[in-house]
Amino acid sequence: NGPAFDGLGNLWYTNILIQNGLKVLKANNTWQSITDWPNNIENITSERYSKMVIDKNNTKWIPSSTGNGLIVFNENYTNKFLRIKTGTDGNLPITDVRSLAIDARNQLWIGTTRGLRVLPNVDSFKTETDIQTKPIIITEVIDGSSLAQELFYEQFITDILVDGSNRKWVSISDSGVYLISANGQETIYHFTKENSPLPSNNINDLEIDSVTGEVYFATDNGLV
Repeated sequence: NGPAFDGLGNLWYTNILIQNGLKVLKANNTWQSITDWPNNIENITSERYSKMVIDKNNTKWIPSSTGNGLIVFNENYTNKFLRIKTGTDGNLPITDVRSLAIDARNQLWIGTTRGLRVLPNVDSFKTETDIQTKPIIITEVIDGSSLAQELFYEQFITDILVDGSNRKWVSISDSGVYLISANGQETIYHFTKENSPLPSNNINDLEIDSVTGEVYFATDNGLV
């Protein structure tokens, strides 16, 4: 599910429904299976993953959609594993994580089936054993009154993309794509099939051409 290169040219993969679900094809063309998965990963042989991201420290951030939240691993720190879950175990809104993106400030943006969370700095993995994520709180004016709201509260987030200006493109199940400011406080555009050439409001994947800046939207009814 979504291979990713680390900074050393190694290509990492996840495999679902098996005990040791993390593999790497090293730059020297040899394979390795990571066998030191911790015992507290629940129902590991039923586990499904979404696309991982790898940060500048070569830490692997692996989304789980079957109850384990966000699994974090780095072989350079004595095969250190962490899990980020709900409540006091990480403050995710749900343990079903579908999308991740690391922005220009080394913040990890986490999209779940019930909302958005942000980890302020991926470097915290190196020294912490208790990592807490945070919602983004925005102010909306309704009938002349200012109300504090959680950004994308209870929304099913299918993908998150960071562009060259550190803005975020966030696709919501059956609700199109939002372009928001770097800090998430401003909605710049909300693209839907009603106001744009999108053939569907259900976007499965977002990608950006880093040379041209073009953004590609893969929907359940075609690509634009």
